[in-house]
Amino acid sequence: MNVMSFIFFIAGMWESIGPYGGPIYTFGPAPSDDSLIYIATYSSPATILRTTDQGNSWVKRGKIEGYVFSLAVSPNNPDVLYAGGYQKIARSTDGGMSWSEIQIGGNYIYDIIINPKDPSILYAVSTQEVGLYNYIALLKSTDGGTTWRIKVVNDTNRGIGYSLALDPADPGTIYVGGGIYTTTSIPALYKSTDGGGSFFDASAGIDSGNYVYALAIHPETPETLYAGTFYGYIYRSIDGGGSWNRVYHGSLLSSLTTSPCEPDAVYAGADTIIYKSTDAGATWFEVGTGYGKFYKSYRDLFTSRNIPGVLLTCDYEGCFKSTDGGGHWAEINQGINISFIYTIGISPHDPATLYTEYNAIYKSTNNGSDWQKLPTPLDCGNLCAFAFHNSDPDIILTLEGKG
Repeated sequence: MNVMSFIFFIAGMWESIGPYGGPIYTFGPAPSDDSLIYIATYSSPATILRTTDQGNSWVKRGKIEGYVFSLAVSPNNPDVLYAGGYQKIARSTDGGMSWSEIQIGGNYIYDIIINPKDPSILYAVSTQEVGLYNYIALLKSTDGGTTWRIKVVNDTNRGIGYSLALDPADPGTIYVGGGIYTTTSIPALYKSTDGGGSFFDASAGIDSGNYVYALAIHPETPETLYAGTFYGYIYRSIDGGGSWNRVYHGSLLSSLTTSPCEPDAVYAGADTIIYKSTDAGATWFEVGTGYGKFYKSYRDLFTSRNIPGVLLTCDYEGCFKSTDGGGHWAEINQGINISFIYTIGISPHDPATLYTEYNAIYKSTNNGSDWQKLPTPLDCGNLCAFAFHNSDPDIILTLEGKG
């Protein structure tokens, strides 16, 4: 059951009262407007939401059939954006209200990048079926996403594609990351210097057993690259992918990001942790807590292009924002009402006091107008009932979903 808490009126209307949040899979920031960001819910169909004030409030736009794994916004028109799903790429020209779908074939479209110097050129990474097997593939469009050409990156090794990176100074230089299907999970990282026409291996130094889930490029020194792997290893290259050195090992990793206004700062998003480097990836440390904690959640990151220290993240609990480089975080879920609410508890001692849960326990003392997140005994919610002591309002029992 995917519902929010509601108040019922005599007229038969329902009003969402929170707690706000819910599973968000990916960001789509507008390169031309630092305050305008799109997000896609982790649901099928996926709901697209937009903020015009850098996350202070969110407004629902349209829906896309199926799940959405990637978003990209045109650098010269923030109303034009693309969404990668399963065997298709959807395009909107009205800020996400309506979508036209282009059937691609292949598999999941995990990443999309737009050429910053020519927005009619787009790249996407996927997995292409050739006969009975899957291979890492680069998808390229030269007409603004109307048509796509599929290029199998390596037709010798079966694998899956996850990540893309584009040299900002030379958009013809492309990096494609993923993994090769073997019993030891060989990392896959390929480089093209001719706009995806041909590729060569660029994975020297990345240890076996690691799929390349995330890629990022230093905004001022594009020879410096960062690669993140599923099992939490972060690698750095200072020679354009010619060789890689392992610089950190943390938790399950899914995203990397840099910012032009802080060129030496790099952020890595893991399941329950965010890591940061302030020396171009040479050393790393954990940043402050308070940005969601759902175990094994995919986490995306967005850094402001103009304001140092402004960082947004999204995961299974919703969206969170830091204005001090990750030191402190605040929920920014106003308008995101897609939580999975399984139970509501009403205190018999005060009917205006409500309890509910969604990966945390929430309490309201004013009939749901405001909610406070309480200390939660579980890493994820899964509480399915509340019970209250007959005489002591401070004693509350909960039933956990697994028994």
